[in-house]
Amino acid sequence: MTYSGNILNDGCDMGNGTWSASNGGSGSFSMTKPTDLPDQFPAETTVFRAWWPLAPTIALFQGTIGSSKYMAGRQVFDSAAGGNSDNCFFPDAALDGYSPFALTGGGWFVGFYFFNNIWNDDYVGFLPSTVNYYRSKMRPPCSASAGQNMRLYARDTLSSQQYFTNTLLIELPDFSNVKVTRAGVTATTPWP
Repeated sequence: MTYSGNILNDGCDMGNGTWSASNGGSGSFSMTKPTDLPDQFPAETTVFRAWWPLAPTIALFQGTIGSSKYMAGRQVFDSAAGGNSDNCFFPDAALDGYSPFALTGGGWFVGFYFFNNIWNDDYVGFLPSTVNYYRSKMRPPCSASAGQNMRLYARDTLSSQQYFTNTLLIELPDFSNVKVTRAGVTATTPWP
């Protein structure tokens, strides 16, 4: 018998195709298996890569899923984990169009560039205009934080599995520096 088919994206957990036999028989097949999940500790690691050139107060962090199996072709996304706080924000800031810091949500392809367990980049921080605003209102030293659940799309259940939780932290420690932390990895820059 000869099988010809494709393994679908999102975790190598589904496939389909056709089969043919030497006696002339033929047909189609489909297969599924449980989705692979991270199996190492920690389930994700983070490194600081750079400050975003278009908004140099926003840090770019790269995540790597902790797994002995390839996660390339999968998708990760984040969801709010609660625990938000923001003492840079104050009630009158809303009148000027600002709101308390919160997770905006994002999604990434795993292994997009090199077929590995890395996903790029989580953009974390205040825009330069927000930093300037809080400085003009004499808010530093102040900080804002939000919990972040990392989820891995699982096609076999048409859902997602949470695999990692961390905290995003933005600090304006004084009037000349910006400090950003993701999952315990901190980057500090003088700005402007």
